[in-house]
This record gives sequence, structure tokens and C-alpha cells, in this order.
Amino acid sequence: VFSSRRRHTRCREVSWARRCVQETEIIAFDKRLEEFKNRGINVIGVSIDSQFSHFAWKNTPVNQGGIGQVRFPLVADITKQISRDYDVLFKEGVALRGPFLIDQDGTVRHAVINDLPLGRNIDEMLRMIDTMLFTNEYG
Repeated sequence: VFSSRRRHTRCREVSWARRCVQETEIIAFDKRLEEFKNRGINVIGVSIDSQFSHFAWKNTPVNQGGIGQVRFPLVADITKQISRDYDVLFKEGVALRGPFLIDQDGTVRHAVINDLPLGRNIDEMLRMIDTMLFTNEYG
């Protein structure tokens, strides 16, 4: 989820099953976190894993398969309700990958839902954020 303090925009990143693509994407979002913050956007990760899994994953060094101390929050969607709400829950057991850009009114302005082996594109997400912010300001 990406969320803006300034412009009250959120972008929700739903689904992170533990796969190699997942770890590298989470780390990549964290490495570019300042680019989101400079646009007034907060990143929030959501997965169907428990908070205990998130804790263990964050406390495992990157070189040992963890994600390290990422600086954005990870939400544990253990009831899978968020995944259902964003239509990424597959067969009630797996959440597909999907970044969501949500405006200050709670309207989803951009969403991409990928099959399990496909990753997310951070450059494209930033481009969509820039587009949304520009059209919000200039129409």
C-alpha cells in the first residue's frame, strides 16, 4: 500500500507469499522508499502471512533469505479479508501479487494483479504515482 500524508494517497501492495521474487521485490521497494516518500507516498505491505512470519522474515538477514529491517509496515492479513476485498485471493489459500494506488478518497486509481511467478515493477508504480499526482493537481 502506498499512502500519502500530503495528498492522502495510498498504494497498497497486497500479497507476499514467501518466494524468491517476493523477497527481492520487498527489498527493492525498501531501497527506493525515499522516492515514494519524496512524492508524499507511504508504502505499506500486506500479506496473508502472520505477524510472527513477518517478524521472523524481517529478523532474518537478506543474505540468509530474509528481508532484513525493511522500513515500511507489513500488515498481516491472516483472515484474508483484505485480499478478498482487493480481489487477489486465489482459491481461498494464496494471494496473488498486486500493487494498488489508492487516492485520498479511497478510490483505487491504479491496480495490477500478477500471477504468482510474475513480479511487480517499481519504476512503473512510480510513473503511475507521478501521473496521478500531476492529474490531481492540473486536471
